[in-house]
Amino acid sequence: MNITSTIPSYTYVQWSDDEDVGAFFTAYNQLSQANLDEINGYQLPIYLNQSGALLDWAASSIYGVFRPTLSSGSPRPIGPYDTAAYDTSPYDGFKFEVSASNYVANDQEYRAIIQWNTFKGDGPNFTIRWLKRRVERFLRGTLLPDQTFDVSVKFTTDTHVLITVSESNRTFSGGALFGEMTFNTTDFNEIDTTASEHSPTALAQAFQAAVNSGVLVLPFQYTFTVQI
Repeated sequence: MNITSTIPSYTYVQWSDDEDVGAFFTAYNQLSQANLDEINGYQLPIYLNQSGALLDWAASSIYGVFRPTLSSGSPRPIGPYDTAAYDTSPYDGFKFEVSASNYVANDQEYRAIIQWNTFKGDGPNFTIRWLKRRVERFLRGTLLPDQTFDVSVKFTTDTHVLITVSESNRTFSGGALFGEMTFNTTDFNEIDTTASEHSPTALAQAFQAAVNSGVLVLPFQYTFTVQI
């Protein structure tokens, strides 16, 4: 809880009858209280209300999260078969090539990164639901999302996780179902679907860059790739 009032200063007894000295201490106490009220009004721990340099100061001083530099791409290995043209790299050579631009996260992206790294409401155990809720929170800003339909999580190997962010949902609407069609009207195994568009999120690219840059707290046992 914030301190709401300052401890007032006062004059010594031998000067207590001096009006000028008394006026000085009265003015000092008023300015001190006004300064405290203004600081309390900022609500520094609530970083969602901050912006600019004040956001940097509050986030780094209170939460230890500094404004990161994000990369729009990730390193690509050059050397394994089919990663480089012939006669462009030494035989049996290997290197990482980065073709990406770096930029400093803006306030909205910075607040989403702080929230990801400090929010404890999902619990400490890594699950698919844990990950999807955190991704949805990053993208939409909803503290407790009730659905995560636009986020797909897939394990492509035992240690690689593919996160797909979609701007649309596709649902089954019909097709080659027994008893639901007449002959010669539908192709064999045909499935009909309909797509519904979501409102676009401006943070999808930032989320991809944050994962590539390694600024989000994620289980170190896995490698994560974001597909948009």
